[in-house]
Amino acid sequence: MSTKVNVSVSVLTTFHFIIAIPITLLLSSVSVCENVAQKIELKVGIYCEKCKTRVLKAVAKLKGVDEITVNAEKGILTVVGSVDPVCVTTQVRKAGNYAEITSVGPPKKPDPPKPKPPEPEKPKPIQPLPACCDNCQLVAVSYVTHDGAVCSIL
Repeated sequence: MSTKVNVSVSVLTTFHFIIAIPITLLLSSVSVCENVAQKIELKVGIYCEKCKTRVLKAVAKLKGVDEITVNAEKGILTVVGSVDPVCVTTQVRKAGNYAEITSVGPPKKPDPPKPKPPEPEKPKPIQPLPACCDNCQLVAVSYVTHDGAVCSIL
């Protein structure tokens, strides 16, 4: 009877080592990926200054973000740092905006400074974003019931 117990214990030990090896490899590969700086581009829905500010604040809270750039005309958010692209997308969506990952890759290294070319023609002025859009704006609705009571909803 003691022989059967020893056999079952050795079987459990064998399974323990088989399961522990892939988990150890998985954990080591995750820690390596977190330290690599990468450039993440997202297509986001930015329609006003309030949307832009909300997205910037949400992404700036993430640990590992080195640089954030927003191009409101094209609707592109660029994040450089050692942050997970899924976490960035989740934060933007939690802020109430649309987000879709466009590209993930290594960041560009800065180019050496070039001599200044002659002054080109002045570009067209960029139209500023509106202060608030339909997605951000609160709408107040109020009505009077048949007995004269007033109900207001924001």
